[in-house]
Amino acid sequence: AHSHFYDLCLATELATEYLDKAFAAMTEARLGRTIDVVLENALDKATVNPYVGSLWIRRHAEQKRLSECINRLDWMVRQGATALWHCAAREYLQACGQLNLPEQIKTFIKRYGRSLQAETQSWGVAGTALYNLGEMQGTADWMLEWEERRDVTAWMLWDLALALRALGREEESRCVSN
Repeated sequence: AHSHFYDLCLATELATEYLDKAFAAMTEARLGRTIDVVLENALDKATVNPYVGSLWIRRHAEQKRLSECINRLDWMVRQGATALWHCAAREYLQACGQLNLPEQIKTFIKRYGRSLQAETQSWGVAGTALYNLGEMQGTADWMLEWEERRDVTAWMLWDLALALRALGREEESRCVSN
Protein backbone atom coordinates (compact mmCIF):
# COMPACT_ATOMS: atom_id res chain seq x y z
CA ALA A 1 0.00 0.00 0.00
CA HIS A 2 2.85 2.36 0.89
CA SER A 3 4.67 2.20 -2.46
CA HIS A 4 1.46 2.30 -4.53
CA PHE A 5 0.17 5.36 -2.70
CA TYR A 6 3.58 7.01 -3.06
CA ASP A 7 3.57 6.34 -6.81
CA LEU A 8 0.11 7.91 -7.09
CA CYS A 9 1.35 10.98 -5.22
CA LEU A 10 4.11 11.44 -7.79
CA ALA A 11 1.86 10.95 -10.83
CA THR A 12 1.49 14.60 -11.80
CA GLU A 13 -1.12 13.99 -14.50
CA LEU A 14 -3.29 11.76 -12.32
CA ALA A 15 -6.88 12.82 -11.73
CA THR A 16 -7.51 13.88 -8.15
CA GLU A 17 -10.29 11.33 -7.72
CA TYR A 18 -7.75 8.49 -7.70
CA LEU A 19 -5.73 10.15 -4.99
CA ASP A 20 -8.93 10.79 -3.03
CA LYS A 21 -9.95 7.14 -3.32
CA ALA A 22 -6.54 5.89 -2.23
CA PHE A 23 -6.47 8.37 0.65
CA ALA A 24 -9.96 7.30 1.79
CA ALA A 25 -9.14 3.59 1.51
CA MET A 26 -5.96 3.99 3.52
CA THR A 27 -7.77 6.10 6.12
CA GLU A 28 -10.49 3.46 6.41
CA ALA A 29 -7.82 0.77 6.80
CA ARG A 30 -6.35 2.82 9.66
CA LEU A 31 -3.05 3.38 7.89
CA GLY A 32 -2.66 6.91 9.20
CA ARG A 33 1.04 6.67 9.95
CA THR A 34 1.69 5.35 6.42
CA ILE A 35 -0.36 8.20 4.94
CA ASP A 36 1.64 10.74 6.93
CA VAL A 37 5.01 9.32 5.89
CA VAL A 38 4.06 9.03 2.23
CA LEU A 39 2.63 12.55 2.04
CA GLU A 40 5.66 14.07 3.79
CA ASN A 41 8.08 12.23 1.50
CA ALA A 42 6.10 13.06 -1.63
CA LEU A 43 5.97 16.77 -0.76
CA ASP A 44 9.76 16.87 -0.93
CA LYS A 45 9.81 15.75 -4.57
CA ALA A 46 9.73 18.21 -7.45
CA THR A 47 7.45 15.83 -9.36
CA VAL A 48 4.73 15.67 -6.70
CA ASN A 49 1.14 15.93 -7.85
CA PRO A 50 -0.01 19.37 -6.61
CA TYR A 51 -3.15 17.83 -5.14
CA VAL A 52 -0.97 16.10 -2.55
CA GLY A 53 -0.77 19.51 -0.84
CA SER A 54 -4.53 19.40 -0.37
CA LEU A 55 -4.41 15.86 1.05
CA TRP A 56 -1.57 16.82 3.38
CA ILE A 57 -3.60 19.73 4.79
CA ARG A 58 -6.70 17.53 5.05
CA ARG A 59 -4.73 14.98 7.07
CA HIS A 60 -3.55 17.69 9.47
CA ALA A 61 -7.09 19.05 9.77
CA GLU A 62 -8.43 15.58 10.64
CA GLN A 63 -5.88 15.43 13.43
CA LYS A 64 -6.56 19.04 14.54
CA ARG A 65 -2.93 19.90 13.71
CA LEU A 66 -3.40 22.80 11.28
CA SER A 67 -1.08 25.03 13.30
CA GLU A 68 1.80 22.81 12.16
CA CYS A 69 1.17 23.61 8.49
CA ILE A 70 2.44 27.18 8.17
CA ASN A 71 6.15 26.29 8.11
CA ARG A 72 5.60 23.78 5.32
CA LEU A 73 3.46 26.27 3.38
CA ASP A 74 6.30 28.80 3.72
CA TRP A 75 8.69 26.12 2.46
CA MET A 76 6.47 25.54 -0.59
CA VAL A 77 6.63 29.26 -1.38
CA ARG A 78 10.43 29.30 -1.04
CA GLN A 79 10.70 26.25 -3.31
CA GLY A 80 8.59 27.92 -5.96
CA ALA A 81 6.03 25.11 -5.75
CA THR A 82 3.21 27.39 -6.86
CA ALA A 83 0.60 24.80 -7.90
CA LEU A 84 1.31 22.69 -4.82
CA TRP A 85 1.05 25.75 -2.57
CA HIS A 86 -2.26 26.85 -4.08
CA CYS A 87 -3.83 23.42 -3.58
CA ALA A 88 -2.62 23.37 0.02
CA ALA A 89 -3.63 26.99 0.66
CA ARG A 90 -7.18 26.46 -0.58
CA GLU A 91 -7.56 23.37 1.57
CA TYR A 92 -6.08 25.21 4.56
CA LEU A 93 -8.62 28.04 4.31
CA GLN A 94 -11.50 25.59 3.92
CA ALA A 95 -10.30 23.49 6.85
CA CYS A 96 -9.94 26.55 9.07
CA GLY A 97 -13.49 27.48 8.18
CA GLN A 98 -14.81 24.01 8.98
CA LEU A 99 -12.93 23.97 12.30
CA ASN A 100 -14.14 27.51 13.13
CA LEU A 101 -10.70 29.10 13.28
CA PRO A 102 -11.43 32.70 12.22
CA GLU A 103 -8.14 34.19 13.43
CA GLN A 104 -6.13 31.65 11.42
CA ILE A 105 -8.13 32.56 8.31
CA LYS A 106 -7.57 36.29 8.77
CA THR A 107 -3.88 35.83 9.54
CA PHE A 108 -3.40 33.54 6.55
CA ILE A 109 -5.09 35.92 4.14
CA LYS A 110 -3.10 38.85 5.50
CA ARG A 111 0.17 36.91 5.30
CA TYR A 112 -0.35 35.38 1.86
CA GLY A 113 -2.71 37.90 0.26
CA ARG A 114 -0.61 38.51 -2.84
CA SER A 115 -0.13 34.81 -3.48
CA LEU A 116 -3.84 34.12 -3.01
CA GLN A 117 -4.74 37.00 -5.33
CA ALA A 118 -2.40 35.63 -8.01
CA GLU A 119 -4.54 32.57 -8.75
CA THR A 120 -8.29 32.81 -9.29
CA GLN A 121 -9.30 29.60 -7.51
CA SER A 122 -7.36 30.62 -4.40
CA TRP A 123 -8.73 34.17 -4.65
CA GLY A 124 -12.27 32.74 -4.74
CA VAL A 125 -11.73 30.44 -1.77
CA ALA A 126 -10.30 33.33 0.24
CA GLY A 127 -13.32 35.48 -0.65
CA THR A 128 -15.66 32.71 0.48
CA ALA A 129 -13.69 32.33 3.72
CA LEU A 130 -14.07 36.04 4.45
CA TYR A 131 -17.77 35.94 3.67
CA ASN A 132 -18.28 32.92 5.94
CA LEU A 133 -16.60 34.87 8.75
CA GLY A 134 -19.22 37.59 8.34
CA GLU A 135 -16.64 39.99 6.91
CA MET A 136 -18.93 41.64 4.36
CA GLN A 137 -16.72 44.67 3.78
CA GLY A 138 -13.64 42.44 3.77
CA THR A 139 -15.25 40.22 1.13
CA ALA A 140 -16.19 43.21 -1.02
CA ASP A 141 -12.69 44.70 -0.71
CA TRP A 142 -10.97 41.38 -1.41
CA MET A 143 -12.99 40.68 -4.54
CA LEU A 144 -13.05 44.26 -5.80
CA GLU A 145 -11.35 43.54 -9.15
CA TRP A 146 -13.56 40.55 -10.02
CA GLU A 147 -14.32 41.92 -13.49
CA GLU A 148 -10.63 41.78 -14.44
CA ARG A 149 -10.49 38.01 -13.95
CA ARG A 150 -11.19 36.06 -17.10
CA ASP A 151 -11.46 32.70 -15.37
CA VAL A 152 -13.87 33.71 -12.61
CA THR A 153 -16.82 31.35 -12.13
CA ALA A 154 -20.26 31.72 -10.60
CA TRP A 155 -19.43 30.08 -7.27
CA MET A 156 -16.71 32.68 -6.68
CA LEU A 157 -19.11 35.58 -7.22
CA TRP A 158 -22.02 34.26 -5.17
CA ASP A 159 -20.57 35.37 -1.83
CA LEU A 160 -19.48 38.71 -3.29
CA ALA A 161 -23.03 39.39 -4.49
CA LEU A 162 -24.42 38.50 -1.06
CA ALA A 163 -21.82 40.63 0.72
CA LEU A 164 -22.59 43.62 -1.48
CA ARG A 165 -26.30 43.16 -0.83
CA ALA A 166 -25.67 43.00 2.94
CA LEU A 167 -23.74 46.26 2.63
CA GLY A 168 -26.71 47.89 0.89
CA ARG A 169 -24.91 48.05 -2.45
CA GLU A 170 -27.80 46.59 -4.45
CA GLU A 171 -26.77 47.88 -7.88
CA GLU A 172 -23.27 46.41 -7.57
CA SER A 173 -24.74 43.16 -6.28
CA ARG A 174 -27.01 42.93 -9.33
CA CYS A 175 -24.05 43.62 -11.62
CA VAL A 176 -22.04 40.79 -10.01
CA SER A 177 -25.03 38.43 -10.21
CA ASN A 178 -25.43 38.97 -13.93
